[in-house]
This record gives sequence, structure tokens and C-alpha cells, in this order.
Amino acid sequence: MSPRALLLAIALLPALHACGAEEARTDDVGVQVDTIGDTIRVSNPAVGAWGEPRTLVASTSIGSLDGPIEETFGRVGGIVADSDGNVYVLDSQVPTVRRFGADGSYIGSIGREGEGPGEFTAPNGIGVRIDGSLVVRDERSGSLHLFDETGSPADGWRLVSPTFASLGPVWTDDELSSYIVVGLPAAAGSDPGGGPEVAVLRVSENGAVVDTIRSPGGPVVSPELRAEVTMEWGTSVSRSEVPFFPESTYGFAPSGDLVRGLPDGSGIEIVRRSGQTVHVSRAHEPILISPGERRHHRQRVIDGMRRVDENWTWNGPEIPETKPYVNRIYTGIDDHIWVRVHVEGEPDEGDAEAGEASEGERAWSEPVVFDVYRSDGTYLGPVTAPEDFGLFPTPAFDSTGVWSVTRDELGVQRVVRFELRSEGER
Repeated sequence: MSPRALLLAIALLPALHACGAEEARTDDVGVQVDTIGDTIRVSNPAVGAWGEPRTLVASTSIGSLDGPIEETFGRVGGIVADSDGNVYVLDSQVPTVRRFGADGSYIGSIGREGEGPGEFTAPNGIGVRIDGSLVVRDERSGSLHLFDETGSPADGWRLVSPTFASLGPVWTDDELSSYIVVGLPAAAGSDPGGGPEVAVLRVSENGAVVDTIRSPGGPVVSPELRAEVTMEWGTSVSRSEVPFFPESTYGFAPSGDLVRGLPDGSGIEIVRRSGQTVHVSRAHEPILISPGERRHHRQRVIDGMRRVDENWTWNGPEIPETKPYVNRIYTGIDDHIWVRVHVEGEPDEGDAEAGEASEGERAWSEPVVFDVYRSDGTYLGPVTAPEDFGLFPTPAFDSTGVWSVTRDELGVQRVVRFELRSEGER
């Protein structure tokens, strides 16, 4: 190459980079990172950085049938943990929020029923901010209540316009903002059976709505099945998504990043507050859906639809041959992202042993398995949860474990700490 051509090539390098030229690198654990403009693609190998699978092992349990009143839960509507290891339990039935130490010891209660400062009527979500203050979402009054780190009422904000959704946690970020799921009124001319539009409000530390994030789950459109019957009093409509198509799932990290599933269910997407997007995937084998599991889920949909229209027949695409990789996304109080992944289904063992039903008639379920990632997209490894691990209300995750609500055979609720353990630590 001539000196003139070499100088020209060197001069063009910054321009090529500015135009979005691709950069690629592979780290020492086999994670490949490709950068094109504001988009980063992180491709992980099948084996994570931990090197071996981990499991969740129960270590601390809070709750009893006949114990102290503060450890007797009526209906747990939310749990959240802070950076000191304390766990906050919203008992929607009382209603109040009880705070326990990392060892399960009772510290105190926050808030009570009523309509005054620090009081709520139908609380259905809680979040802890990094300064130790607690945010409680009150669905019936359309309000957020703020309590300081001592548990004393500090402020309250009424958000009249949106209709609060009844499910989902209250996420918080490092700027003391809170993220709440709402249902916006349906647009004029839209399908009356479609329901409100789901969105997330970002509420500042002072209670101002600073952003409305519409369709937070991204462009995931699952095909729908529909049953409709017109009666004298009006039209009854029932909808159901086709099982095992990718679904909308998302969460907000403490950094304020939005984490959601990719449209095809093959991985996750991290939308940073800066506008940068990170696509994250890992090598995995497709999960085939067995004939028995397919029949079970198909029949469940049919039974549900025929409660509306007794003559209903399947009117959408068939259940796919394989399951998407992503089932549900969870974010914790640190930089870890927990992705519940689809795995092979299992028939109910009780039915199988008793021989009471054929394979297609048995109840099928999937063991709870998570793939854990860091916020930069690095895959750490799989985590298997025990059978009594509960997914509702949303568990409280961190880098060393998770708080989850369990139920025993009598229906008694307990808030249990599950610690991450490797094979050699069990």
C-alpha cells in the first residue's frame, strides 16, 4: 500500500466508526460482543461464567399458623428486600407492611388501613428505594404512599387519570424514581373487548409523573383465540393467547434500564436509560413440546372458552412444536437479571401413580428454572428452584438468593429466604 493510500485508510477509520462500523470481541469465557452503533449484541455460550449449575436452598422462614400476630399472614400481596437484607411483606388483608431482618426477626409494621396520611385502602404493590424509603401503591385510591427509612409517613401522591393494574411489583431506580404498571383508557374506536392499554409510569422522587412508557414489553404480539356470544344484556367476550408463543415480559433494573424479552422469545433486550440497546442471547437446545403436554394445554384453553360459548372451536394458529426460551423476566435489587426459562413439562406425579388419567388428561407443569445474567449481558448460569418455591407475588431477587412466598398443605403462607448454592455447597 502506498503512503498516500495508508494515510487515507487511517483517516477513514474514525468516520467508519461514527457511521456504525461493527466492532467485535470475545472474552475469556466465550462471550461474544458485537457493537453496531448504539446496539450491542451479546452472544453467550451454553455454559455460564459460574461453570456449574446452582440451586435455591431454603435458609430462613417467616410465618406460622398459630404464632405471633406479626408472623401470621392473611394474604401476602407483595414482598421486597433492601440492600441491608431486610424484607418487607405487604399483607393486603390487614392491611399493613411488616418489616423483618435478614434473620427473620420482626422489626416493625408500616402503614395501616384508612384514608389519612400513611394509610391505605387496597394496597397491592411495594418497592424500596436506595435511601431506605418505602413506596406503597394503593389501587383503590389511585395513590402512591411514601414512608421514610424509619417507617413514618413522609408523603403521598394521588395519580387520578390512570387505572392501576392489580398485578406487578413497584420497581425503583438509583434516582429514587418508582415504576408502576397502569392501564390507560382504551382509545376511541378500539376493540371494546380488548381492555386498557398497559403502560408503565415513571414517578420521580417527588411524585411527579416524568415518563409514560407505553408497550413496555416491546413488539411482542402473541396470537389470540377469541370466544364471543351476544346476549340480551350485551356481548360476552373471552380471549386467550395460544400457549407457548412468546409473551410480553419485562422489568426495570435499579439502573433504570428496561429489561424485556425479544419478540421471538430467543433472548432478552436491555434498553438503557441512555438509549443504548443490548440484545442478549445464549446457546441452547430447542425445547420440544410433548404430545401429552400439548393436549393438556389445548384442552385447558377449550374448556375456558366453552364457559363463554359452549360450541366454541379452535379459531387460531395451533400450539407450536417448540417452546420459546424466555418465559418470564425478573429484576432484583442489584445488577442481576433472572430469566425464568421454559423447560420440558412434567405430568402430575399423583395422577401418573394412581393411573387415574391418560397422559393427555393429566395436569402438566414446568419445573421452575432460571438463567441468571449480569446487567452487561454476561450469562452466569442456571438456577433450579425447589417444588415449594412460589412465583406469586413476585419474588424479591438479589445476587445471593431470593425471598419467595410459599404455601403448605393447609394453605399457610410463609415468606422464605432461598440461598444460592452450588453442588459442593449443598
